Amino acid sequence: MHTLALPNLFLLGAPKAATTSLAQVLSTHPEVSLPAIKEPDFFSWDDEYRKGLAYFERTHFQGLDTRVRLDASVTYLASPDAAARISADLEPSHHRFIIVLRDPVDRTYSNYWECRSAGFERSTFEESIRDDEKRSGKFWAGRYPQSHLVASRYGTNFSRWLDVFHRDSFLILRFEDLKDRTHQSLRRIYEFAQVDPELGLDEIPLSNQAANPRWSAVSLVSRTPESVKVLARKILGQNLIHSTVGALDSVSISNRDVPPMDPETRAHLRQLLRSEVLLAENLTGIDLSDWR
Repeated sequence: MHTLALPNLFLLGAPKAATTSLAQVLSTHPEVSLPAIKEPDFFSWDDEYRKGLAYFERTHFQGLDTRVRLDASVTYLASPDAAARISADLEPSHHRFIIVLRDPVDRTYSNYWECRSAGFERSTFEESIRDDEKRSGKFWAGRYPQSHLVASRYGTNFSRWLDVFHRDSFLILRFEDLKDRTHQSLRRIYEFAQVDPELGLDEIPLSNQAANPRWSAVSLVSRTPESVKVLARKILGQNLIHSTVGALDSVSISNRDVPPMDPETRAHLRQLLRSEVLLAENLTGIDLSDWR
């Protein structure tokens, strides 16, 4: 009987918190595979989920035979269904989740500009926040939330996952940790993923946080055979591999100048999301007081 090769490590988000860059780094590790499409979103999109697990494996994970198979779909964290579906469909050994949290006000603003650059968003940022309640449950292209705040409600979103999984199933990091304490953060991630830290990159090529980097070097690196990854690392060294991945990624990222957020808008958002930050602090045990 064929055993389905399904993801056994998840990078849940949050969106716009360096998850694309982190997925790139993980995909270069010889013990980790990532689908050509970084974000299958299988467990969050009804039309995909109805096609079944065999379809999911065939279209995304077939041929990825490493010990760790990564699904980096950042729609999962805010999805009302993904946690229950993963719990029901995947065995407990597959229940390992990485979450990176970024200041929710900055994350919201970055998400808005990503949607602007993708051609979805036409309203001003202030208008989009004012109309957020009306946007709830609505999607662009039938897939991407029109609400820029939904993925910033960390407390509400994480509590849904804790209703299904034990806290030990999660490794939760702050965006600032990845940025300022990169080596230590990556070491924690490799150990959580149960792969050899010595074989992984020790730097992260951070992408433009207001760009739309869905299609990037990930699709090239993730399909590279593991033996080739190891050989390339021995011959070229980590620094050259790191710079190459970063250069390839920059080709597909459309940089744009993003204006600073209006101070009054920032203060309004800070107050609006304060209860979510407090709840997230209580649930994660991580100090998020500078986001309140």
